[in-house]
Amino acid sequence: MLFKLLVFICMVCQVSTLQCYMGTDSQCFLMDTSYSQNGCGDGIPVKNCVCAKYRVQCTPDDTACTTEEQRLKTVKWAYIMTTDQMCKQMKKMPEMFRQQKCCKKNKCNAPQSKSVKCMNMFPMDSGTGKQKKAPPASRRQNVM
Repeated sequence: MLFKLLVFICMVCQVSTLQCYMGTDSQCFLMDTSYSQNGCGDGIPVKNCVCAKYRVQCTPDDTACTTEEQRLKTVKWAYIMTTDQMCKQMKKMPEMFRQQKCCKKNKCNAPQSKSVKCMNMFPMDSGTGKQKKAPPASRRQNVM
């Protein structure tokens, strides 16, 4: 019983992070909330963050699209980290955010196509090849 209680306390005390893909089919990267002092932006705590993906049509003023994609009004996938609240708002606009999916698990908004190559934004330990732990909050950069 004591062991179960300790495991539960450790799970609750852990600083949770969320790994989400960000960008589009043509340029994306994997981001981790542990590298930001702002959680998922504007000081929103990580517990309120979600990963999302949706299809969007390129418009003439869309900086995430090339000139050719804008001209052809290309529809492509977008990947973001956002809040629960924003996700609910996006669901109310299916004509703009097509095939939207919001989720709360690491990498749950991964691109479906194997042709999409995303950069990993986490430093890797050259000795182990594993992801390094986030620096202490006092040394983190504000990336949002």
